[in-house]
Amino acid sequence: MARADAVRGTVRRGVVDVGAGTNDTVEWPEDLREAVRAEAGAYMAGGGGLVSLDEGDLERFLEGAGFAAIDLDVRGEWEEWSVTAPSVAARLDAVPAVGEPSLRDRWTRALPSGDVDRLVTHLQGLQGTTLKFRRVSLFLSAVKP
Repeated sequence: MARADAVRGTVRRGVVDVGAGTNDTVEWPEDLREAVRAEAGAYMAGGGGLVSLDEGDLERFLEGAGFAAIDLDVRGEWEEWSVTAPSVAARLDAVPAVGEPSLRDRWTRALPSGDVDRLVTHLQGLQGTTLKFRRVSLFLSAVKP
């Protein structure tokens, strides 16, 4: 049984985008490239949920809650995405945290529908390729004395 005075866990998030780094990894159509990057930047700047988790803020929060022996280990890893029709849909519709929108939902809110359709079609056209992107993991442990 877990102790109520100990915290241990792992948080995984994309460095730039919860769409698994697609905004920087994919070579987008030139006329949509800036719109994709601007939308991702605006979303990350919004400060919602685990998407924009700041390790320093988390450490201060845990200290304020009475935790000590706080260990935050941030690691960057390269991850490969073998692009398939199901994996495109999964990445577009994945929700990064409770209450956060999927990448498809974000695009639908921020871009004209024709642009969203073109971006989805572009991703689907990458089937059979493998893309590499950077993923960051935060390993956390803390104990209340």
